[in-house]
Formats: sequence, C-alpha cells, structure tokens
Amino acid sequence: MKKIEFPPERHFAFTHEDQIFGVIGVKVRPMYFEEYVEIAMEAVDREKRVEAQFRRLRIARQCVLATSNGKDLTLTEMDVGRLPIAAARAMLDALPQNDEKAGVAMEGGDGIQSPILFTLGTPIMATSKGEGVGIDELEFEAKTYGQIEDVIAETQKLRQTLELLRTVARPSGLLTMPSWAVSRVTIADGHAIMDKVLPRFFE
Repeated sequence: MKKIEFPPERHFAFTHEDQIFGVIGVKVRPMYFEEYVEIAMEAVDREKRVEAQFRRLRIARQCVLATSNGKDLTLTEMDVGRLPIAAARAMLDALPQNDEKAGVAMEGGDGIQSPILFTLGTPIMATSKGEGVGIDELEFEAKTYGQIEDVIAETQKLRQTLELLRTVARPSGLLTMPSWAVSRVTIADGHAIMDKVLPRFFE
C-alpha cells in the first residue's frame, strides 16, 4: 500500500463516526482489472456524471485517510464529497492510471480454430507479495458457442473482457483460469486483452 504524507499546511480535521481526527496523509491500495471493471460499470449504470462517479468510487475503494493518532479511516462515497479539494486532488493524482507494462498478443490464432497466446506484461503471482510460481502467459480458445456465450451476452467491452478472462482464458497446464488469478490481472494487461484479444472472437 502506497502512503502519501501531506505537508503540514495541508493537514486537516475530519469528522468520522462522530469523532474528529487530524488527517496527515493518505494510503492508497492497488487496484486490479476485475475491480476496476466493476467500479467502472457501476458508474456507467448510474448513467449521470459517469466520470465524476467513477473517480469518487475509486477514491472511496482505494484510499484510506492516515491520522495523527495512527488510526486509518475508511471512506464512504459521502465522505469523499466532504474532503478538502487539495486532499482529493492528491488522492486522484496518487491513483494508478494504467501505467503498468502491458502484455502482448502473439500473431496468429483466432481463438476458435487455434488458441490466442497472450504474454502478460505483469506475471500473476499467487500472493500480493509476489510469492509463489507466477503465471506469465494465457491461452484464449473457445470452440463452442457455450464457451463464449457469457462474453457475447455482455454489451460493454470492459465486461466482455472480464468474462473472457473468467470463462475462456487459461494458464498453460490448467483447464480454467482460477478466480484468484483473474483478480490479479493488472489494469494494463486487462486493457491490452480488450484491445488485442477480444476483437478476434468477433471477426
């Protein structure tokens, strides 16, 4: 978790659960593609002020306030609206912006007659500390309609890509993609799969 300390002039008092705390910084936890999609689609489903809703949701889900007494404060969406402008801007600037290394789809393979091979930009590790054997390549192949049905049923590309990871992707040597592995695909790799792998199933 990344920690950002505010300069003394940016410290502020914040009321949380009927108590007043002195806020001295913010902690930002990482976000992966699965949660990114869920938040983005929640914002889209609300229909109004989509970009503003998306930013507020990301702050609420990824940021906690660090206080002078050592207590971390989790934020609700309503709390985000009460933040000082400078603090909110610092949080938005600290949020990861799809700046990880993106993976690459190999040439050839349509996902139906032959698998599409995708080399991940960031290997998927079994733990958040990077321990265990990593997954560095995925295969995408669906030979029947039933295997791709959940992907086609979605209308948003982000949701289609997430379903592709959940139902079609598989690491070498495995029959399916474990749920823990889906949850650790980076935002950059998710977008690369959306741009380079997903369209091949619709050509």
